[in-house]
Amino acid sequence: MKTAALLLSGVLLSAVAFGPASAAPVRVKLTARIAEVADPGQVLAGRLVIGQRVTGTYVYNTNTPNESPFPPSTQYRPYAGEARMRFVTGSLVFENAQPTQGITIGISPQSQFGDGQFIMGSSDNKPLADGTTITSIWLEFRGFGNVTQSGALPTAAPILANYFTREVTLSGSSAGNSFQVRAQIEVSELIVPQTIEVSPAAGNFLHSQHFDAALLLPRGSIVANAHATANGSQQSCARAPMQLW
Repeated sequence: MKTAALLLSGVLLSAVAFGPASAAPVRVKLTARIAEVADPGQVLAGRLVIGQRVTGTYVYNTNTPNESPFPPSTQYRPYAGEARMRFVTGSLVFENAQPTQGITIGISPQSQFGDGQFIMGSSDNKPLADGTTITSIWLEFRGFGNVTQSGALPTAAPILANYFTREVTLSGSSAGNSFQVRAQIEVSELIVPQTIEVSPAAGNFLHSQHFDAALLLPRGSIVANAHATANGSQQSCARAPMQLW
């Protein structure tokens, strides 16, 4: 029915006109398998073993400026709150502190004479639940592929088949003893941002039928204003600003 179509269209246009403008965050989801556990002091007490699965994400923003004075290599230090590294395996969570500028990204572009390297590391991290210090969270891709074609921050997940080194390394210490865990990345995929959705998206309604239209926005959106119309008539609508979580 046209009335429903006009109502939903009005809501959607409001979101587009008044929704937030964002930079260009890149979010990549990884799945890996532990290939090596070096823990002579038994800091981890056997909680991690070879073959165990590791899942996690890394996030950065492509608006981060290059700080390297030595081209073609580049180095980036993301602004506080604009980058993240988080990996989970078993009951253990390895993640950087927030907000932080303790994350750096270095890229050595590949060329006809040699392979390329993408490194992302965090030195400012949350301790484990038992207080164990996490000294480093390290991610490395080395080879010839899509994230080392240039020194620019890539906007895609790495194509793993093109990298002979594709590792996550987690290091920490407790009471003078240190450990290091190395995991081989098996799956890498880009996390696609949520889109604006209208519910119901379409449908046929009777003239006297009651229905509720819902506008679904991505998490973190800031709504500046909102309005809806039906056949040219203004409809009641929640007022803003509102922060959506």
